[in-house]
Amino acid sequence: MKIAIIHGYLLSGTGSNIYVANLVAGLVARGHDVFLFCQEPQPKGFQFIDECYDFEADNRRFLPVFSRRGPGPGRARLFRPRIGDILPVYVLDEYHGFTAREFHRLPALEIENYVARNAQAVKTVHEAFGLEVVQANHLIASPAVARRALEQAGVPYNVTVHGSALNYSVRRNSGLNHLALYGLEKAASVSASSRFLGKQLNDYLVSVGRPKVRVNIIYPGVELALFQPADDRAKSVVGLTKQLETLRKIDWKDDRVVMFVGKYLAAKGLHASILAAPLVRARRTRARFLAIGLSDERELYKALVAALAAGDGRLVCDLVREIEKADLPPVGRRYLANLKRRGKFADYLQAAQAADLTGSFLFTGPLDHAELAQLLPAADLSVSPSIFPEAFGMVAVEALAAGVWPIVTEDFGMAEIAKICQAHFSGRFTPLPRLKLDGRFVNRLSETIIAALAEPYLGSRRFKEQAHRLAMERFSWERVVEDYLKLFGRRRRGVA
Repeated sequence: MKIAIIHGYLLSGTGSNIYVANLVAGLVARGHDVFLFCQEPQPKGFQFIDECYDFEADNRRFLPVFSRRGPGPGRARLFRPRIGDILPVYVLDEYHGFTAREFHRLPALEIENYVARNAQAVKTVHEAFGLEVVQANHLIASPAVARRALEQAGVPYNVTVHGSALNYSVRRNSGLNHLALYGLEKAASVSASSRFLGKQLNDYLVSVGRPKVRVNIIYPGVELALFQPADDRAKSVVGLTKQLETLRKIDWKDDRVVMFVGKYLAAKGLHASILAAPLVRARRTRARFLAIGLSDERELYKALVAALAAGDGRLVCDLVREIEKADLPPVGRRYLANLKRRGKFADYLQAAQAADLTGSFLFTGPLDHAELAQLLPAADLSVSPSIFPEAFGMVAVEALAAGVWPIVTEDFGMAEIAKICQAHFSGRFTPLPRLKLDGRFVNRLSETIIAALAEPYLGSRRFKEQAHRLAMERFSWERVVEDYLKLFGRRRRGVA
């Protein structure tokens, strides 16, 4: 089958990038020919990419960059449309060669230009190869690109909603409704990475006066060959400790490592982890926190750690207020306000000073996926305390595959991961406190971490093996690929 995948971004880093990379690799391994549209700057680094093409300025002709024979029976061709200097995004990040601008802040003309250029590129490739089916990622703008490029040709396109486009873009600017609805209207099928996200999508459609759609739930997969439990965590990180000085501050034999993986953003709840750290350290003195990720706001979070370590209450409050200035649940401000109301703020600051946070709450910056797979199995716990509606939470599943218990906010799409884990391990150890998004969020986070670190079963070899097996049963990429092929096949027959 000749399958086009419209993505628009990279093949590493964020969850949707990794999702697309693994989907392409899986389809090629099944013998299909994949035509991938994205802006990956280093495609040679992905073994499943057989060919790469760049377009001329008008996207009506493509030119070869390289060609080779990959390991799969199918063939993956990567096409990089010419889109100009601006790359529309949902969350600001750095993209080599582009100026990233948030969709909800872009003028309509810029978005129209982006859609038109991509659509012309897809149309050019279809005229050359004869595409049979399309998978368009994100609510905007890939579905609109697919419809504009291929509707007249009768090529069906399937939409996969990942979450960020809806929550960070469309809901922030009603001017984007037309783009989202235009892409959804003619889709052969719609998929989402969780039931929560599927409900969010339909709630949005109802709110703009449109009927609900049937949403196929396809949980993302995890690279099971990459994320595996470690027999000896000190040995598993030895290569990384030579590269990252931060990791040398951890005693990998005796310290208890609590790992946060994700962008340094308030939405991800990193500041909640920082505020909870003194409470954890007071009960578990060997606990160390390791924050892996990236953001322009990294220094803001490091400043919060330093302010707590210095016992500077005014600065702590100011920094938390600055971090939570976006339209998010004020979990940090509520926690500090409750401490003040109960007359416990001074005691908390004293505990923070005693906790040696500058030496026990560490930041690595970004790691690539292979490095993360090397480091994650060395953790005792993974924490994903998101306070914004997460569609799923891929890092929690990667932690599970690595034999590490994932503590997640039991709201949003992450709640589905928590339910799967709780059902599978029910009765095998004492139930942990539940991390719910309420007025006690920071307290709940600290209580859950303390209880999990005290549970010997979660550090046992038996748990690690069972956790990896659970990830294999519920979150394999083979299952994801199979689900998509069923969708593609059924819809193609229907269209025919």
